[in-house]
Amino acid sequence: MKTIRYHYIQALFALAAFTSMVGCGASASSESEPVASVSSAVITLTSDRFESFEGSHDKEEAATARLGKIARAAVMKTQAHGAMATRDAHVKAHGLVKASVTMEADLPPFARGVGAFIPGKVYEALIRFSNGSGHAASDVQPDVRGLALKLINAFGPGKSQDFLTVSAASFPFGTLESYGDIFGASNPVAAAVAFATNPGDAVRFAPIALANAAPTSLADLTYNSLHPYLMGEEHAVKYAIKPCEPAPLGATFSNVKNRLRADLVEKLASGDICFHLFIQPFADQDTTPIEDATVIWTTEFIKAATILIPRQEFDTPGHDAYSEQLKFNPWMGSPQNAPLSKWGRVRKPIYHTTSEARHGANGVAQFEPTSLEIPATH
Repeated sequence: MKTIRYHYIQALFALAAFTSMVGCGASASSESEPVASVSSAVITLTSDRFESFEGSHDKEEAATARLGKIARAAVMKTQAHGAMATRDAHVKAHGLVKASVTMEADLPPFARGVGAFIPGKVYEALIRFSNGSGHAASDVQPDVRGLALKLINAFGPGKSQDFLTVSAASFPFGTLESYGDIFGASNPVAAAVAFATNPGDAVRFAPIALANAAPTSLADLTYNSLHPYLMGEEHAVKYAIKPCEPAPLGATFSNVKNRLRADLVEKLASGDICFHLFIQPFADQDTTPIEDATVIWTTEFIKAATILIPRQEFDTPGHDAYSEQLKFNPWMGSPQNAPLSKWGRVRKPIYHTTSEARHGANGVAQFEPTSLEIPATH
């Protein structure tokens, strides 16, 4: 699961005219490639400790294979025309920035010492800000925005802990199948048909799209993990990344295609940006369901870390080139913090196959950073 392309939002405006139609929005041509194996996945789940949280996996294989083929085709679409292969989503980066992450000294007992959650531990980190779309669209167009956080050397040299978050509080799609219908739609009309076939998803999608209409600053957004993760043997949590305080107003970039990068450049040229990382604990399957990402959890947010992005210059070709070769993966990290739910499970083969396809097509070896050093070119 990597979020929503912009033409899905366009499809909402056409949806009313197609509500009586039925069909599948997936493009047949987008499903022509096999899904790669997951032999090099960082986290290997070998115990059955997830059974108390997760639902049945019985019917996921076909839907996962379908989504993997669609995602891989999206990666290869630009490479087929002689350009670099891109991510299948979050194509447009606003910048790759250096940060530090300091874990709280008084972490709650259920999180203390679990994976990277070491009380008082300070990590060097990289953050990639992005638009969620599979196209490099203007920032004035509605879209979810992404914050991908990588703790460098969290478990030894080259062994990272990644957190992937977006500026939406819930996911509109109820099933892998309905997500495939929308994600595989080849044009706005096909997406509208797919929404008409899955009206519950359409009803949930509209307010999410409106809530993510063009922001003026990435520093003022709240970012969420959408689906839960393990926290040790017996607990589950969702993640949220929230501004420490309202960001100062900057210049107005209302008609600039790249206004979010321009605002980030301005803010980091004059000062720091601060976020807090929160964990939100699982309570029960009724109020905090594991498998249903359409439900917004209502349990308390517990501050787990402070993320400081210091004043810096990042708007350089070297930063941008390095950003495009980095990979961020929710399965990169400790088994104690492994992704949960069908949305977590489906991301394991998809992130693996799209990363292999992207790096392979571009002739770049996959790697994990071991320092904050940004090469001039990469």
